[in-house]
Amino acid sequence: MLRTTLKTLTLCLGLGGATTAHAGDAYFGFDAIAALSTTDFGGFNNLGGFSNNDTPNDTISGVALRFGMRDQWTIGNRSVTPEIEFTWFDDTITSASFPGLPTPFFFYTTSVESYRLGVNLWTPFHQDELWRAELGAGAGAVHRKISTTDTVVAGRKDDTKLYGQVGMRFLRKVSANSSLSLSTIYSFTDKTSVPLDGGPSGNLSLKTNRLEIGLGYQVTLGK
Repeated sequence: MLRTTLKTLTLCLGLGGATTAHAGDAYFGFDAIAALSTTDFGGFNNLGGFSNNDTPNDTISGVALRFGMRDQWTIGNRSVTPEIEFTWFDDTITSASFPGLPTPFFFYTTSVESYRLGVNLWTPFHQDELWRAELGAGAGAVHRKISTTDTVVAGRKDDTKLYGQVGMRFLRKVSANSSLSLSTIYSFTDKTSVPLDGGPSGNLSLKTNRLEIGLGYQVTLGK
């Protein structure tokens, strides 16, 4: 799915360069995000001889900053808004340790701080005097600072991986140059493997999918 998203973005960017319409208005936005996060843990604990497989769900919060150019391109009969996004999340996750599922006695506590930087493309499917509704897709890089321990083994790693996302959002005009936004986004990241005790004790791997609900505010610049 990540490769498909990247190919779609590349195609749209390439077409956009050839079919640029008149430049739209630049805007800046801020979102507060609540997310249902599903983390797919894997790897193997060599010290205890068990799998680290588990798939816990938890709810987390984050913030996003956005800068875009409204309706910058036209592809066919559709306008396209390119947008740069920077998003931050901080998560603490509990997952199964010794002796593994289904009845673990020990648990990993894993802290994941993530910084996401990428490009989104949005296109409207409804617009009137007050409301604008858009579909979008995006991709980029996410830097994660990961630390984990089950009180017996521990690991730490900073890593940068690719991510992708798809979603939709609704913009409600509140003044001539500002709008409220409500977005629903599904994001997915590549896997990171964290060595336990530097490697001899095995590894704990993780990848994350999130369903994100964002409530934000956008301001048109230069007006």
